[in-house]
Amino acid sequence: MAEVRFIEQSHEILGYWGDDPYGVEDTPVGFIANVARTCYKSKPKDPRFDSPYSDVRIDAQRDSDESLVGSLIRRDHGAMLEHSFLSARFVTDRAIANELVRHRHFSFAQESTRYVNYDKRGFAFILPEGLTNEQQSIMKASCIEAEERYEALFELFDTKPEIARAVLPLCTATTIVCSGNFREWRHMLKLRTAKDAHPSMRALMVPLLRDLQEHIPVIFEDIQP
Repeated sequence: MAEVRFIEQSHEILGYWGDDPYGVEDTPVGFIANVARTCYKSKPKDPRFDSPYSDVRIDAQRDSDESLVGSLIRRDHGAMLEHSFLSARFVTDRAIANELVRHRHFSFAQESTRYVNYDKRGFAFILPEGLTNEQQSIMKASCIEAEERYEALFELFDTKPEIARAVLPLCTATTIVCSGNFREWRHMLKLRTAKDAHPSMRALMVPLLRDLQEHIPVIFEDIQP
């Protein structure tokens, strides 16, 4: 019998894209600001830029960049946010992954049930949020039964994974990478952390939002789940 595990959802930020030519700490913010200044032919006006000390000039650049990007967000000038990208890897279930891929402007890479043989690798399931103990017991029993049916298809009939996968439930764990520009991430996070979003989706997305608010506050701090 293959190993059966019940796990929690998780996220991992893989990286940001958009180099800041000034070497400022908030790389995507600096890059977005640099792009936005193209539209206005503008340059930062701050006496600290005339300082002989590089750290003072860097502080001035950071403040100027954050001020500009914050202004863009308040005015809903989202086009400039399309020039920087973020990739994140999620461990979630197949049902939530099906909702994620509806965001058409993202790029996705997802674990394939067609080619992965879980009879060899073991099974992981993620139960929905908010279940009672009785509901958990029923769902866990259903998952274990699905594992047994999947395993029987291999042992008795030498079934291919692409066929055997049909017996797996929607709570089967999957890994999916989502890559997109910051405008699309803002749109996704507003929808998927809202009070009326699916509880399991909120449980996945709110921690990501908190991470982004900590690392790039000027871009995400206005989104309140």
